[in-house]
Amino acid sequence: MNYYTDCPIDKCEEDLLSRREFSRNLSSSIYNYEYDEGLVIGLFGKWGSGKTSVINMVTEELKQIVVGEENRNKKKPIIVNFNPWNYPKHGDLMMLFLHNLRSRICKEEGITKKKMGEIMSEYTEALELCTLVPIIGSALTPVLKVLFGNLGKKLKNNKELNEIRKQIEDELKAQGQTIVVVIDDIDRLTNTQIIDILHLVKSVADFPRIIYILSMDRDIVADALTSELHVDGNRYLEKIVQVQFNIPEVGHGILENIMKEKLIADVKVISREVEIDNAYLSKILDCVVYPYIHTIRDVNRLLNTFRFKYGALYKETSLEDMIGITTIELFEPKLYHWIYNNGDILCNEYKYDEEYKSAEEYETWFQKIGIDGKRAIEILYAMFPAFVEKVNNKDNIRESKKEKIVRNMRISYSERFELYFCLNIDRIDIPLRSDINKFLNILEYSDMKKMIYNNVNQQNLRPFIEEIKYLIAYVENTRSSVVLNCLFILKTKYTDIVSENTMDPCIVKLIKKMIKATEWKALLSDIIHNAELMELGEVAYWIEQIDKDYKGNKSKFFEGLESNIMEEDLNEIYKKYVNRFCDVIKDESVLNVLDMYKFCNSFDLLKKFNIEEADKYKEKIWKDDIQVLKFICKIAAIEIGNEWIFSEPNYIKYISKDEIGYKIRENKTRFDEFTDLERKQLNSFELGE
Repeated sequence: MNYYTDCPIDKCEEDLLSRREFSRNLSSSIYNYEYDEGLVIGLFGKWGSGKTSVINMVTEELKQIVVGEENRNKKKPIIVNFNPWNYPKHGDLMMLFLHNLRSRICKEEGITKKKMGEIMSEYTEALELCTLVPIIGSALTPVLKVLFGNLGKKLKNNKELNEIRKQIEDELKAQGQTIVVVIDDIDRLTNTQIIDILHLVKSVADFPRIIYILSMDRDIVADALTSELHVDGNRYLEKIVQVQFNIPEVGHGILENIMKEKLIADVKVISREVEIDNAYLSKILDCVVYPYIHTIRDVNRLLNTFRFKYGALYKETSLEDMIGITTIELFEPKLYHWIYNNGDILCNEYKYDEEYKSAEEYETWFQKIGIDGKRAIEILYAMFPAFVEKVNNKDNIRESKKEKIVRNMRISYSERFELYFCLNIDRIDIPLRSDINKFLNILEYSDMKKMIYNNVNQQNLRPFIEEIKYLIAYVENTRSSVVLNCLFILKTKYTDIVSENTMDPCIVKLIKKMIKATEWKALLSDIIHNAELMELGEVAYWIEQIDKDYKGNKSKFFEGLESNIMEEDLNEIYKKYVNRFCDVIKDESVLNVLDMYKFCNSFDLLKKFNIEEADKYKEKIWKDDIQVLKFICKIAAIEIGNEWIFSEPNYIKYISKDEIGYKIRENKTRFDEFTDLERKQLNSFELGE
């Protein structure tokens, strides 16, 4: 991937900022300048405003002008580029410039090379001598005169130097050819170097037929003059620069268009699969990005950083929020650090609503720490909708908005928030969106189970389920059965830490998708076939919920759901379930079966559709008192508040109340064979006798 360089453009066709017309007019004025007197043009602009690009276009336009038919009889201007930034020793700048000027002039056709070269050499050497004498003292002047040969004999006073200068002036006038000298990056020099360059232009090399174009940030140069010479820097500069041009300001609309076009192009280079939310992107650009973009350099700097970060994280983050947070990181670092340290408040993970301040209080707080308060609030409002609701004392954000936040991997989703502040996704224990997409849409059932057992844990379970919940709408109907099987595995595996409120919405969404499909019966049959012992109770529970809805008992999950279910279809499903249950439990110990999640739902279906097998299994259970008591806990224990009671209608058909009490008392020494919950339930039974 190529990154944007901070290099100026070289050709007019590369111009994106509508400055070609300005450059053409300036080059035309330079070309048509017919006077012998020299001219100094100042090209003023801030860093990153495109001064060098304008200079390059001006020089290109100058070359194009001389190509025209009407200008063939006119001598083309000589263009000399001198960048003092390339020469760090300020004491050498004048000599280096004169050497550069002499070399460039002598390369041109039509110039008497020998004569002009000799005169320029004499002038340069004379200046070098004059520079050295005051530094090392008059005692060594005779030595210097010997070293410089015949030139040293001529330099008894400044008159000889002026005579050489007069020869240069006469020769340049005689040639009648304009020399355009471009000196760029003056504002990058030290104060002393700046003064040397201006002295060079207005004194040492103030020759006829030479037009200087000086490129600089006017404020920086004026401050340097004020600091070093103790004068009004702007007034001093006005005496040197005869014609002043300010780089035309780029219309903000032009910069915005360039920014958006380059951003979208960059995203396509990273991946053509990225979906762009155009409405949200426009909001982030308007509220977060554009206020900080003032030059093309700002655009390139921001996009280079964005491409690096988003290129590493595009599968796990939102491009809209990544360009937003990258903008804040580069141009508003104090706010960036505040956001990073306050993710719990911004993503509505803060436990105490009363701790949220009003928008005015936050604005005042930002002002105190050196952040533009109004702009900060506007940025936070654009990127963190939950924060907006809390600050304005409203309820939590709507479910539809929350779904969009999770599905689009926004920064305001708490589980993804930290991803926007790092480049190493291994540091963040969250399920990767790429893995979740594979899980939902690609993997075989066996590989899906491996992912559940190997990659999903207590720490990342919640975001895993939440992301699935909001991505289910995009799952193909043919995948709904295997995904449901996996959700049943997760629910039974983490029954102690996952509430039904967390899991059930995912299950309901998938079942609704499945029921609406014409192949619903085959899909439900697949679920039954794939279910193992621990998931069979959950499968039974959901089949019963579907049955309730069909029979008009108004299941709390599927009320109002239109389906094509027939009673004979449901009976067929029930029979398949009972057969599967019998196949599974025949090879399992009774204790394992009694430990299954929602055992009572499975046993109820067994009694209803195969009473003979149900009686046989009951006989197995009654062979051991511990098994009997576990069975009673499963089918009859009901929690009310923090207490447990036993529903007599649920157990009386199997055993009397006295018998249960007797078995509890007789097996006190074996209470370690019960789970903590079962012990609590049995103790409650004793207390209630």
